[in-house]
Amino acid sequence: MIMIYIFLFLSISLNGLLGWFLWRLLKKSIAHLENTDFLLEDLDGFVAHLAAVYELETFYGDETLKSLLDHSRQLKEDISAFKEIFLPDLEGEGENEEEDDYEEKED
Repeated sequence: MIMIYIFLFLSISLNGLLGWFLWRLLKKSIAHLENTDFLLEDLDGFVAHLAAVYELETFYGDETLKSLLDHSRQLKEDISAFKEIFLPDLEGEGENEEEDDYEEKED
């Protein structure tokens, strides 16, 4: 009978420890998601600013600025892809994504 209580105590302790670890892991994931959102916003501002400079008469057609603009857009796409792959939607915004994909395949 005592063995059952010992196993029960160990099980509860281990579950509590795993729950605490999961809680900390989720908090870090949410922090990373928010930081990635801030990074994407800053990058959007940079791309818009660079595009505005490129459109000025003085710099219009400059190949260096054009390649820099293309590179910054590619970087933004790469960071967005990183966010989608490694930081899943923890806020529940994309709950119906799978349903939308399924509906597209049916058409």
